[in-house]
Parts: sequence; C-alpha cells; structure tokens
Amino acid sequence: YRIMVAGKILEKDYEAELRAFENENIKIRNEFVPLDELKNLVAGSRYILFTYHSGSILSSGALMDAIGFGANVIGPDVAAFSELAEKGIIRVFEKYDDIVHILDGQKSPVNETEIAKFIEENSWKNFAIKFKKWVAD
Repeated sequence: YRIMVAGKILEKDYEAELRAFENENIKIRNEFVPLDELKNLVAGSRYILFTYHSGSILSSGALMDAIGFGANVIGPDVAAFSELAEKGIIRVFEKYDDIVHILDGQKSPVNETEIAKFIEENSWKNFAIKFKKWVAD
C-alpha cells in the first residue's frame, strides 16, 4: 500500500510519531492543503481514511468535502460515519485491522445512487433552500 498523510499537524510530538513511519510508501505532508489541491489529491487516491478525533469538529467538514469530491471514504464506526455507512455512502471499520479487508475488497461496496443523492441533498444550493425555509418557519 502507498499512504499519504496530508494536512497540518499541530502537535510536534504527534508529527514525530507519524514521521517514524515515513518511508518510500508512506509520505507525510505537514501543511494546510488548499481546497483545489485537496480535490486533486482525492481524485488521485483510491481511498480516503479518516481516523477521527472525537474532540474535533474538523472531521465532519472534511468528511463532507471528501464525499463531495467523490472520495471512497473509510472511517471509524462512530457518529456520522456510522450513519453514512448504513446508507451505503462510506465504509467503516471497528478496529484498524478491518481497514486491510476494506482495501483488499473484502467489505461491502458503496451505493453509488445513495452517494449521488446525498451529495445533491447536501449541496450548498440545497443548504440555502433549507435554511431559508427554516428561517421562514
């Protein structure tokens, strides 16, 4: 497998821990990745893995961006990740060993129809329509 960890790492100790795994197949990119470049990274990736940090809301926004960019998302079986997996939009893991089974195609596939429906329902255009209706009520 080839792995890229991309995004700003704020804690130096955590960065050092990650860098210990860096080799020819594991690359660490410690920097903020602009949205247009993130789209390109997603397009060039087979899967996008979220390990999730329960104390952060950043995973939710990044998850929505990744789905909107057409990513094949793998995430932990918690919170919004679980709900989206039930709809067939993403794949989830309970323990890290499960990820290998997903990568090797031994877990259930996603539902392309549900993904397209989800993206349309959660577009900025539809958000504005829903928000306007919510405010009017």
